[in-house]
Amino acid sequence: LFDRADHAARAFRAAKDARSALARIARVQTQAGTVVLKVSQGLASGEVLLVDVGSELRALLPFGDTLVAALDAERRAGPGQILVGDPITSSMTRYRGSSTHPPLDPEPYIPSAVREGLPAIAYDHEHRAVDTAFVTYTNIGDTPAAIARQATALLQRVERACRAHGVTVTCVEPTGHGLRFMLTAGAPLAHESGTDALLSTVAHLQGQPGVTPAAGMTHGLAFAGVMGD
Repeated sequence: LFDRADHAARAFRAAKDARSALARIARVQTQAGTVVLKVSQGLASGEVLLVDVGSELRALLPFGDTLVAALDAERRAGPGQILVGDPITSSMTRYRGSSTHPPLDPEPYIPSAVREGLPAIAYDHEHRAVDTAFVTYTNIGDTPAAIARQATALLQRVERACRAHGVTVTCVEPTGHGLRFMLTAGAPLAHESGTDALLSTVAHLQGQPGVTPAAGMTHGLAFAGVMGD
């Protein structure tokens, strides 16, 4: 997210820099051969509702039509492409400087299973058997207060269910007017009965009162590893 008058130009510059950075490390050697990583990006400009939600696990999430437009642009962009809308196109070449932000403690925004288990992870990038589920809640509120309240409650509900079954909340992402959770068993931490654990987690979430999520689950090989500094 970018704000202030030059936000569109800085967003475009950041997208280009991210693409260039990925290109330098895009070829990864694995047990199954060379994997070439590519990124597609979509940019949109407009107002968003920014909500800091959660307690044990926190997430800073945007909601609204602008996010929907950015997600749609990202879906339509091909590998290596940056798809931008007209408001951004008109100003994306103006930025020539840099911006700074106050320091932020990232720990509360990292899923607990990753925070606690990351020091013990000692494997290279590899293909491994992983169970993965996507759990999506839609139309979670009509007002900013309702969205913030429901998003916090859902985040806590998912975190508790995953902790009870040894499943990892790999990421939380807004969908414009809802939330999508990526849950995994087998990565980043190994799990002896990942399929059963993930099925139990999803079944528990779908059996809770209130908003019922849509969910999809799969088992198979996934490319796993530790990336970043």
